[in-house]
Amino acid sequence: MEKINFKSVSKIFPANLNLTDLLNLNFKTGGDTKALDDISFDIHKSSLIGVLGKNGAGKTTLLRLLSGLLIPDSGKISIFGLNPLKNNLEIKKTTGILLNQERSFYWRLTAKENINFFASMHGLDKRTVQKRISRLFDVLGIDKTIYEKRFDSLSSGMMKKFGIIRTLIHNPDIILLDEPTKNLDYESSLNFNAFARNYLVKEQGKIIFYVSHELREIEAISDKIMILNKGKLLKFSDTSELCANQKISLMNAFVKTVNDNHNE
Repeated sequence: MEKINFKSVSKIFPANLNLTDLLNLNFKTGGDTKALDDISFDIHKSSLIGVLGKNGAGKTTLLRLLSGLLIPDSGKISIFGLNPLKNNLEIKKTTGILLNQERSFYWRLTAKENINFFASMHGLDKRTVQKRISRLFDVLGIDKTIYEKRFDSLSSGMMKKFGIIRTLIHNPDIILLDEPTKNLDYESSLNFNAFARNYLVKEQGKIIFYVSHELREIEAISDKIMILNKGKLLKFSDTSELCANQKISLMNAFVKTVNDNHNE
């Protein structure tokens, strides 16, 4: 059985209507956005999947659908055999999502109070929380004194680190990362990427979807590459296959894939 299955999935966001349209009951403005357009793929085993695409390609929409935050307008999604329409809470328990625009924290609380709150939502005991954050503090290079500071006093890089901790604290099987190393220092980025690939995927058997505009980073750590463009899934293949057994760079492979689609 596939761990993740997308079959002909589409997601449309309706156009913003102005007051005149609303008063005239004109709901057909033609400005709807097809964020994802009839995409299909299967994932059978643990892997780190690099998700590439220009702005507006549908990358964040894909992550939200995988996490159960959005439901498709058409097509079917199966996560470990579960249907998001019927098993939304179960899917949210097995996924962890880090969005580029992080708004879920309570800024007047300390970092510790925030993490304890999110951990309590998953029913985690204090010993489990302490064990997991200790490992993640080491990976991300977080000084323990930072834990007691109010969240709104932290730097953008430190906020991103606690966003990663919140994403991983409940030990999800599917990890959805939208630019996880953005605002991180170079050493923290290297350490986290090594942790994601070597520990989370290879040792723990997780599935990671990793969105990034840093193509060298993606090429170095990913098992598979997914290329989206204007809501279409252009390519989903092994990284080595896409890069022609390392004879061309991921940058060139990405540009070629998008250009070939544009010229069709």
